[in-house]
Amino acid sequence: MDNDDKIIENQSIQDVKMSGKLIRGCTVKCGDFDDCRFEDCRIEDCKFENCAFEDCSISSGDLGNCKFTSCKISDCKLDNCRLESVKIQNCGLTNIRFDDSKITDCKLDDCRLENTKVENCGITNCRLNDVKVSDCQIEDGGMEDCRVENAGLKNVRSIDCKFKDCKLQDGRFEDCKFEDCGLEDSSFDDCRFEDCQIRKSKVCDCKGKSLSFHDSSLDGSAFSDSCLTRCKLKSTQTVNCTVDDCENSVQSE
Repeated sequence: MDNDDKIIENQSIQDVKMSGKLIRGCTVKCGDFDDCRFEDCRIEDCKFENCAFEDCSISSGDLGNCKFTSCKISDCKLDNCRLESVKIQNCGLTNIRFDDSKITDCKLDDCRLENTKVENCGITNCRLNDVKVSDCQIEDGGMEDCRVENAGLKNVRSIDCKFKDCKLQDGRFEDCKFEDCGLEDSSFDDCRFEDCQIRKSKVCDCKGKSLSFHDSSLDGSAFSDSCLTRCKLKSTQTVNCTVDDCENSVQSE
């Protein structure tokens, strides 16, 4: 289905099931998608503005060079998919599940993610700006060459995840948990961790500046070959935490 330059406005699309289709080049404005299923489909060069997606799923499909602006996306699932060059701006995502998918060259701006789970996904060369994330879980995945700025995370669980060549700046973490995670060749500046648990995790060849940990735990974590400057620890536990070959400027309170 080649829909180059086709504009669809104020349409309600319900209970649609597609398999093996190509959807390309359409613009949808103020559309409602409910209970739609896309299997082994390719969705390319499409724009969605002020749309609502509820109880929809994409499995074994590709989503490329698409843009979502001011959309509400809830109770949706992406399984074994490839997302490339997708832009999501000023959108709300609630109760979303990503499984066994690859996410590359994507960008999220001014978005809210709630009750979302990401499992066994690879995220590469993505940009997240002014993103608010709450009550979410990330498992058995990784991020590489990603940039995250001015993000707020609350009650986020990250288990057995790897982060490489990533940059995190002006991040706020509250009641978050990182367990059995790895951070390598990355930098994190001006970040605050409050009531967080960073357990049995490894930080290697990283740079951190102006970090603060309040009422948190670093139990069982290992820091090596890293540079940490102007960092503060307040009421933070460091049981069995090791620091090897690091340049440190850490103040404990």
